[in-house]
Amino acid sequence: MEQTKDEVICRINRIFTASFIAILFTGLINPAVRGTSFIVWKQVLLAFLFFLAAILVKHKVHRGIAVSFMLSVSVVYILLFISSIRLGSAFVPAYNIFFYVSWLPFFVWSANGGGRKFINSKEKFFFFYIVISCIGLIIDLNTDLFLRLNIRNEVLTMNYFQNHQEIAKRAVFIFTAPTLAISVLGGILVMYLKVNHSMLKLIGSTVTVVIVSITTASLNALLVGGCFIIGCLKYNFRFFIKAIYLVPIIGFLAFFYSQSIMTDTLALQFNRVVGNLDTSSWPNTGRFFHWKTAFQVISDFSFLEHISGAGIGCTNANYNSHVTHLHGESSLLQAYVEGGMLGVFLRILPFFLYLKSYLHCKDRCKILIAGYIFGVFVSGAVAPLFGNIPSQALLGVLVGYQFDLAYETGVKI
Repeated sequence: MEQTKDEVICRINRIFTASFIAILFTGLINPAVRGTSFIVWKQVLLAFLFFLAAILVKHKVHRGIAVSFMLSVSVVYILLFISSIRLGSAFVPAYNIFFYVSWLPFFVWSANGGGRKFINSKEKFFFFYIVISCIGLIIDLNTDLFLRLNIRNEVLTMNYFQNHQEIAKRAVFIFTAPTLAISVLGGILVMYLKVNHSMLKLIGSTVTVVIVSITTASLNALLVGGCFIIGCLKYNFRFFIKAIYLVPIIGFLAFFYSQSIMTDTLALQFNRVVGNLDTSSWPNTGRFFHWKTAFQVISDFSFLEHISGAGIGCTNANYNSHVTHLHGESSLLQAYVEGGMLGVFLRILPFFLYLKSYLHCKDRCKILIAGYIFGVFVSGAVAPLFGNIPSQALLGVLVGYQFDLAYETGVKI
């Protein structure tokens, strides 16, 4: 029997929901397929999701979404063709291009109403994911229990940084890198608060941000977490509620950072977190070196390289023997080195779409989403974080969700 259009879309929504949840657990799936051909499972899954997104574009999306999808896909084909010639390999750019456009199929699905249904029906899932993640990060900070979950062994899970003769550890758990934990959990927190915000949820979300910041000791956690908290304070809470909310949070931070109750581990983590704000610290001087190197590479580009870069994947050492440049310690610089202005276009497009929808959306949740997305953009600009597929999937869902809210009020974007 031939399926109706609504039945097809319903099946597609189920596939996207299952795929989104699977991608959130990338850190658990990758170790199981490490060393096998199945390590490319995310790329294969995303290729299939692009096919499903094309079906949605054909059957049931607004014009603005369809244009964004087709324009992005066109740029992808151009970059794949040019990069394959430059690198002498079709696999490398095909594998790495998904680090630029993983957000796109989820954006189409979410803007089509799939994101709203997912967010409104998964409150318990969000809660358990947040709680388990926080517990896992704390355990990872204090033990080596999750060492095998790490695809790069000690480079990530046992990621130590020497600073003034002290060594701080950066927990990872299931997030593949310490800098990516807040990008994923921040998006989940936004969805969790959007379902049914309350004072208890708000306090719990902020405590989560503090735990992630301490256990991962990353600049990304400070940027995304700080912007997330500002968004929370502006989101549909009256002044006296904000004041009540701030009292226990300030008290918790004062207690947590009190040197009198700090263990050696927490003291080292605190020094590492504070060191992120010191421009002369070892991590930041290394970051400045990468930026300077990337600018030097870009300054030597030909006209065509300014348009299409040196080749998609030329900065990624994973499964790639064609590495010719550093990643620039910035998602935007990395995109320019690899894909030129076309690469930067793919990286900033979801943020442009969000800004466009923000100006038209009347739902107050846009303030909550804005804090998170602004933090992700800033942190991605100063570190190579946009290529993380789970973070991109969350970005696509949230941007598409806001498009859906705007379309609900009859606004054309």
